[in-house]
Amino acid sequence: MVDSAAPVHADARALRSIHRGKIVTLAFVGLAAAAAAAYQLTRPSGRGNPEDPAKVLVVTKDRPIGTAAVLRDAGFLADEYGWTALLRKAESELETVPESEAEALLELADLFGYGHVVFVDPDPEAFESVTLEGPTERLGDARFAVVSAGDLAFPHALTVAGDPPPYLADRFAPLIEAMFAQPALAPVLEDDPPSIALVRLADRLSGGIEDLERIEAARGRVERVRRSYLEIVGSAGSGATAVADPFRAGRAVVLADGSLLLVGRAFHFQTPDSVRIEAAVGDSVEFLHLAQPGAEGVPCTALADEGRAPAVARPR
Repeated sequence: MVDSAAPVHADARALRSIHRGKIVTLAFVGLAAAAAAAYQLTRPSGRGNPEDPAKVLVVTKDRPIGTAAVLRDAGFLADEYGWTALLRKAESELETVPESEAEALLELADLFGYGHVVFVDPDPEAFESVTLEGPTERLGDARFAVVSAGDLAFPHALTVAGDPPPYLADRFAPLIEAMFAQPALAPVLEDDPPSIALVRLADRLSGGIEDLERIEAARGRVERVRRSYLEIVGSAGSGATAVADPFRAGRAVVLADGSLLLVGRAFHFQTPDSVRIEAAVGDSVEFLHLAQPGAEGVPCTALADEGRAPAVARPR
C-alpha cells in the first residue's frame, strides 16, 4: 500500500525550508536597512536647507565687486555680500553665533543651503579656529579662498586662487580653477561622471567647464607663440649680439666707457580670449646699466628711484 502522507510531509518540510530562507534573507535586509538608517541619522551633517554644490556665497571685505556675476556666467547660483552685512544677518538668523566671524559666516551659508563660500582677499587670522583641509599656508597670498560648507564640510575643504596667470588677461580665471578643484565639484570634469546627479551637475556648470578648457587652451597657445618668438630671436645670425633680456622693449644707449644703458619696459605674451595674442607691457619704465652687452642689468638709481619710474603715455 502506498503511503500518501509521505509526499505531503516532504512538501511541508520544503515549504518550511523556503520560509526559513526568506526569513534569514529578510533579516539581513532589515539589518542592512537599519544600519543605513543609523548612519544617516548619526553621520555629520549640516543644518538648514540641503547644500547645493553649485550654490555659492561670495563674501567681500566691503561691497560687491562682481565676483558673483562671473560665477553665474559659469553656471553657479551665486550671491555676493559684504562681510559686515553678512555678520548682521548671522546674528539675526543663527540661534547661537560662534565667536569666530568666519565660522559664523560658514554656519550662515549652511543654513541657507550654500555648498561653497568664496572669501575675497581672505585674512588668515579669521580662519584660525576653523578646521580647514587644504593649503592654509597660501591664505595670506590668496586673492580668493573657496571653502566648502554644510554637508560638504566635514572637514571644510579649502582651495585657493592667487593672481591671474601671466598668459591670460582674466583676473577671475584662478577662481574658476579653484572652484572646480573642490572635492564636490572635481568629479564633474571626468569623461564619465560616476552618477546621474554629477551628470546633471556637469550640465548645469557647462559654462564653467568651458572656461577651464579656455584657460588650458590659452596656456598652450601663448607658450607656442613664446617658443616661436625665442626661435626668431635666436636665429638673428652670427653677426648679431644679444644685448639684454628678449622680453624687454626699449632702447640701448652706448656710454663712453663702452657700457650700456637700457631704457625700456618688460613685456610678456598673453591672450584675452584664447584666440588673439597680444604683448602686455609693464606699467613702469626701467633704467638698467650693463657693464657689457649680455651682462646682467643693474638698476640705475641715479636716474630713478630703484631704477624705475611710472610709464607716461605720449600724447597723440
